[in-house]
Amino acid sequence: MVGRIIASLNTIRRGRGQVRPCDRVRPEDATIVTRLDCAILRAAAAIAPTNLRSLDAIHLATAMSLGQDLAGIVTYDQRLAEAAISADVEVWAPA
Repeated sequence: MVGRIIASLNTIRRGRGQVRPCDRVRPEDATIVTRLDCAILRAAAAIAPTNLRSLDAIHLATAMSLGQDLAGIVTYDQRLAEAAISADVEVWAPA
């Protein structure tokens, strides 16, 4: 729950100055809860670079499974950001 709240806050903070206040994302709309299944685990195992942490690979594989519904990911982690960029996923780094 704390991770979800922080992710939501980072998403909202990232949007400052880019959208009108009434159009900001509500915290409950900023994240998606999904089950971890074998397809996600297989996709995570296939993600390069291999030095990406396992949980970060799962995070990225889950995000990528959203396809066109994915706007991007918010991360502080440089390795995750580089892997996401390599996978053509937009990355936002909170200030």
